[in-house]
Amino acid sequence: MLLDTPEPRMAFHPGDVIAVSGRVIELTGAPIVDVFVNATLRTVAGSSIQSSGTMSDNGGQFFVAITLPAGLDAGTYLVTVDAADPGIQDAEVQILVRSPPSSPLPGLLAFVVVLTVATVVAVLAILRGRRKGPPVCP
Repeated sequence: MLLDTPEPRMAFHPGDVIAVSGRVIELTGAPIVDVFVNATLRTVAGSSIQSSGTMSDNGGQFFVAITLPAGLDAGTYLVTVDAADPGIQDAEVQILVRSPPSSPLPGLLAFVVVLTVATVVAVLAILRGRRKGPPVCP
């Protein structure tokens, strides 16, 4: 079995979708069709985290999508691909999971809220000041 994606040491973030694709072939290079292929995300210690399977097509090709869990810790993980036929050699690749990128949204949102409140307070102060002044005569 040959893996096309993901490439070794490719980096992902929790919540990303990993496209696992490749070909199931004989030693001669001839495609092996209609064989069940299972892709599994594992810890380096071998514990299974998530898996998904499919059948190889007429060219021996397969495609499986694995979504990384949202709370997955940063680190090195394995994507293993095995076929239901024990005569087909498994494939494995290491991937990297990085911490999710920090979003400037919470800080920006806090700034906008403070600015909005300050503007409202200033406008109210101006309006109150106008009411306290002397009456306007026509």
